[in-house]
Amino acid sequence: MNYLRLNAFLGFLSFASVFVTFNLLKNLIKVARSIEQNMQPFERKYQIM
Repeated sequence: MNYLRLNAFLGFLSFASVFVTFNLLKNLIKVARSIEQNMQPFERKYQIM
């Protein structure tokens, strides 16, 4: 019984870590896209100069 509980807990932990990692990657992609969009006007200014 104890072994099964430990196994279920480890399975839940691995699932939770995958879920958290996936959300972190999604947020990092969002941040990178917003930074890229913010950088585009600066790049245009420097190209004009």
